[in-house]
Amino acid sequence: MKKFLFRAGTVILCVAVAAVCVLSIGRVFADKTELTVKIDPTVKYQTINGWGTSACWWAQKAQGDAGEEAIRLLYSKEGLGLNIYRFNVGAGEKDNPDTKIENDWRKAESFYVLNEETGEYEYDFTKDAVSVAAMKKALSYGCVDTVVLFANSPHYSMTESGLASGGKETHQNNLPRENFEAYADYFLTITEHFINEGVPVKYISPFNEPQWSWGGDEVWQEGCHYEPEEFVELTKVFLDKIKERNLDVKLSVPENGCIRDGFKNYAKKYLTALDEAGVIDDIEYSYHSYKGDRQMLTKKLFGKSMRENYPSLEYSMSEWCELPCQNDTGSITSALIVSRIITQDIGLSCAGSWCAWNGAAQEWIQESGEDYSDGLISVSGDFDSIKIAMRYYALAHFSKFVPQGSVLIETKKSPSDIALRRSNSKLYFGSAVNACSFLTPQGETVCVLTNEGPERKISLEAQGTKMSVVTTTQSKQLENTYSGEIKSDITLPENSITTLIISG
Repeated sequence: MKKFLFRAGTVILCVAVAAVCVLSIGRVFADKTELTVKIDPTVKYQTINGWGTSACWWAQKAQGDAGEEAIRLLYSKEGLGLNIYRFNVGAGEKDNPDTKIENDWRKAESFYVLNEETGEYEYDFTKDAVSVAAMKKALSYGCVDTVVLFANSPHYSMTESGLASGGKETHQNNLPRENFEAYADYFLTITEHFINEGVPVKYISPFNEPQWSWGGDEVWQEGCHYEPEEFVELTKVFLDKIKERNLDVKLSVPENGCIRDGFKNYAKKYLTALDEAGVIDDIEYSYHSYKGDRQMLTKKLFGKSMRENYPSLEYSMSEWCELPCQNDTGSITSALIVSRIITQDIGLSCAGSWCAWNGAAQEWIQESGEDYSDGLISVSGDFDSIKIAMRYYALAHFSKFVPQGSVLIETKKSPSDIALRRSNSKLYFGSAVNACSFLTPQGETVCVLTNEGPERKISLEAQGTKMSVVTTTQSKQLENTYSGEIKSDITLPENSITTLIISG
């Protein structure tokens, strides 16, 4: 049986040692404005499967000129060129007469509908037509090669509470065991339909953040809680059904809500049980990066543990947004956060792909006039108009220059700028300049540098003869600021994202 290094004692020891080191050197490096960045292409890590976003819940509203423009901005080569499309298999709260969800955007239509004449539920694939049309429009641009079908809950008719928003009580499994097989058959019937339609479904994800409470008196979206033992059992049911139907899809699970809370109960128990059953190679391990915005050491320990214990396991960061959102869509701060999270999820946690939660989201205007929408694109009304958020450009620094098939390679900073830092009166371990590098299928070396602080001088050590520099700051978005011979001395502007493309 494999043993995880991600344990409380290990974490306490690592933090204690790091604290001693950082307290002694933090003042030296915390505000250092000169760093050496060394890129070593001979040290290779995981292959990048791509970049994407969820179509939940904006796609069901994406109509008209603004809706089509949002899809183009996300999935065309002229836009982000995302290759992963996460389609929401709605659990029917849009049709549920007893729904407790108030926000219409968060009520999802289902392909599984009640025939009032027979009293039986039947499949009707003309339903959720706007969402399906949005997906097919995205596919038409030619960038999407991976569709993930995901669900936040089983269909409401299968649940204990009669709701897809959770159980009558919190932390209560809302799917009776006698409906485990029915849920798997329902989900896989929908999967087969889309495959037969020519949709490139490569992964299915029938669960979402199973450790969260979901349900009770206060609900806001579809969701379902599972205890670890129930979750492992249901996973095995799905794996058996996939084999029975001879489907060429992989199960992407458990969509763990974060890598910090619940890791011991979910990730460890889940992976250990599947490993013992000999089916671990049949899944992709997926997690969400919530509650990890300032958890650099936690992510590093997670990545180290996964590499050492499950070196062949494919895994992905399948959902993240700024939560709670505290930055205006037009603020460079929001973009810096996204770039930092991507860099740490790929570079430290070693995820093979990265997906934003909201490709587009409703605007959330504050009294100050600032828009706290958490999407890459902010939407007014029901797609009356849209505007591009600064975080869109942060993801573009990766999706436009680090294509699928690229390989993460070693990036070292000397001296290290890891130190105790402060944000909103809280101390955390962090890096002023987050950096990660990739070797692309075209043979280029791409390095993304996120500078959260004053202007910094970088001494670059990298192989190549030519270099282009793309920069995003508060006043510049994806601006090509240099093209020519490779330079060893680079200036990172204050609060900026810089992508170096090195060739030759």
